[in-house]
Amino acid sequence: MSFAMDPLKLVLSVILAPVEFVSNNKVLEVATGAIRDTVAFFYMYAIVPSFVLLGVAAVVLAVYFGHKKWTQLKEQEEAAFYDLVDKILDVVRESTGNGEDYISIPHVRDIMFPPAKRRGAELARWERAVDFINANESRIATETRVLRGGQECDVWRWIPAKRTGWQGSAFAPPPGMSMSSSKVLSPNIPTEALTRCLKIRDMFGKEEIEEKEVDVEGITQALKDKVYPVVPLHIGVDVNSSEGVAFMKLANKDDAKAAFTALHGVWYSGTLTF
Repeated sequence: MSFAMDPLKLVLSVILAPVEFVSNNKVLEVATGAIRDTVAFFYMYAIVPSFVLLGVAAVVLAVYFGHKKWTQLKEQEEAAFYDLVDKILDVVRESTGNGEDYISIPHVRDIMFPPAKRRGAELARWERAVDFINANESRIATETRVLRGGQECDVWRWIPAKRTGWQGSAFAPPPGMSMSSSKVLSPNIPTEALTRCLKIRDMFGKEEIEEKEVDVEGITQALKDKVYPVVPLHIGVDVNSSEGVAFMKLANKDDAKAAFTALHGVWYSGTLTF
């Protein structure tokens, strides 16, 4: 066996070796560039948009659930607020039912909240409820009173629903007798009228006088309706009278007696007329 190499082949191999090496490097560079471009393409047009979409979705979900939670907390706060208002109204109403003319606002607060809860959210809710009641609740009057110790204090006074109009007779008829017959037998009704004029007391109260809200027209119409078919010649209402007086002038004494009988011992707007 001969290991001798043809001189021509040896020369060619030496000459072509760098060319082959350069060619292999070129192929490697092309392949590397292709891989790099592919990775960059997927990164820019697949991975990055995916992360952007995920980020946007996360922000949207965070806003949605955050708003939902805020709405729930707001609804719970509103429910607690109106529940507190109702409880305050119950306390003030019960104090009136127990014979108290008014109740101090700090005392109501102390009833509603123990010392440990007179701060933070509970205190803010209380102050909001006080402002709401003072501004919107017509059944409660807010006043300033001087208490026993000489200290001024804001108080609440319950204003009960006022019944208006005629509310029936104070004299119940005995069994088998009509209301009109029982009135005729009453010793307070004279057999004959002494004059054609009547003086009717307690047609309105002191509060109406103080607030200058005496309903003259309403009182006049109520008296006309009550004595009908008798027709008064004139009805006058003394709006400055501390007794709530109204005057009625009739055509004759018979009409005066009939009107007196109709008005005697009858409840009007929560008071007994006489």
